[in-house]
Formats: sequence, C-alpha cells, structure tokens
Amino acid sequence: MKTTWNKMKYALRATLLCSILSCMQTKGADAQIITRYAGSVGTYGYAGDGGPATSAYLSSIGFMKMDGIGNLYFTNSASPIGKVRVIDPSGVINTFATTWDGIVGVDAANDIYFADPSNNVYKVNHTTSVTTVVAGNGTSGFSGDGGAATNAQLSSPRSVA
Repeated sequence: MKTTWNKMKYALRATLLCSILSCMQTKGADAQIITRYAGSVGTYGYAGDGGPATSAYLSSIGFMKMDGIGNLYFTNSASPIGKVRVIDPSGVINTFATTWDGIVGVDAANDIYFADPSNNVYKVNHTTSVTTVVAGNGTSGFSGDGGAATNAQLSSPRSVA
C-alpha cells in the first residue's frame, strides 16, 4: 500500500481526480488502468471512519487538497452540513471537520484552513491539531472591514483560498 500511495502522491500533479457516485478514482496521465482510491463500490452515504478508504461510504465529493505530508483532504457532503474528510498516507479515512461543502486550504506549513457554518474560518495546526479561529466572530453579518479578522462578522463563509 505504501508504494502505491507514494506513486500516487508523486503523480498527483499529472492526475485527474474525479468522483463517480461514491467512488473517488484516479487515472494517471499515462495509465490505462483506473484504480479505486476511496469509496465502496455501489454505496452512497457517510461511513467508514477509522478504516480503509476503499471501504468508506462517500457522497458528493467536493474540493480536494493534498498536503506536503501526503494526507488528502476533501469535502464530502453526505448531509445538509458537509464534512472535511482526510485519507492519510496509509490509506485510512477519518472525518477531520464539519463544514459547508466548501474549499479546504493547505498552507506551506501543511496547516489546514476551512470555513464552517458557525460563520468562522478555522486553521488547524497539523502538528498539534490545535484549532484556532482566523476570521469571524461567530455572528452572521457583514462588518469588520479595517479591523482584526477575528472581530469581523461573516455570513456563511463557504471557501478559503
């Protein structure tokens, strides 16, 4: 599995990532074989945390980002409120956060950023797992220009850059 993961990690730039129902699959630019990377064939939903990604139930796969360590983060909106899920380099899937079906961001330090329904934008330190609010005060609205980002009112942020 580790060799397969390393091949995929390094080929990711030249890889088309797509979702077909509940199966997230990869197809390399020169490959003639499609290999299931995550998702249980024929199932649709939300289940499988702590187990192999290929046995997990997935639905409505959204934005995907890979950090420099080899973790693949993606949005999975299996309910009205979406989830950020992560597949680690060993192929195990887990829920990372609850969010709208928005964009997950990864910075140069491999910290993760995501927006959530509580009108905040969060940063998760990848080494300590400490989560901090980087924008929004939890109150829905449109105010705060010129002030600290954590004092701003945001209205249902859905994406991060």
